[in-house]
Amino acid sequence: MVTLISQNLSEFDLHARAILGLPISKIRTVKAAASSVILADSDVENPIYPGLEKAMSLPDVDVRIFGKQSGHRYRRMGVALAIGKTTTEARRQANKAAAMIRVKNR
Repeated sequence: MVTLISQNLSEFDLHARAILGLPISKIRTVKAAASSVILADSDVENPIYPGLEKAMSLPDVDVRIFGKQSGHRYRRMGVALAIGKTTTEARRQANKAAAMIRVKNR
């Protein structure tokens, strides 16, 4: 998942190009980056994500919510992505963002 923010072509871009037989240009790392999962902490149906707006307001952070209609404890429901001057800084920011987001029933 970290490739969504760390380089010019994500893992998904690379898969699509490989399947379609399209050329793969030079892969460039953009910056130090990290990801942190957003987990459900209980059973949820039609989840909402309190704290999402606050997490996305952090500098150099992006969030991907997977759009799952239900979840159970420890199910990955999304990911917080961050860039930084160092991997440690990016990891700290990604973890902070993910911790702000809850997975709750609608």
